[in-house]
Amino acid sequence: MQVITELVIKIVLNCILAGVFYILGKIKKKGNAWKDEYELSGEIVSLLYYQAIIWLAMLFFPFVALVSPLLMYINFKFSYFSLNKLHGKPLKSSNANVRSFFH
Repeated sequence: MQVITELVIKIVLNCILAGVFYILGKIKKKGNAWKDEYELSGEIVSLLYYQAIIWLAMLFFPFVALVSPLLMYINFKFSYFSLNKLHGKPLKSSNANVRSFFH
């Protein structure tokens, strides 16, 4: 049950936040400025967390092994949709906060 709720919460929360930013962008008339930057590091952590939940759920409920490919496919499709429609392109090659000696 935790595996399914984690997926649903991710989808619903991201869509609600994108909707709020879209409405605010339309009110301010800024075009596509409502799209926030795609954070690759955050998406990787979210994916690893989701996989860990699936692995732990398999210990107690082995039927998850049959359902998890479908859930991971849905997660992938939503991430693909989110990357293309809900987020803007990253402004830098990495989201890491590495400071240069020269700046």
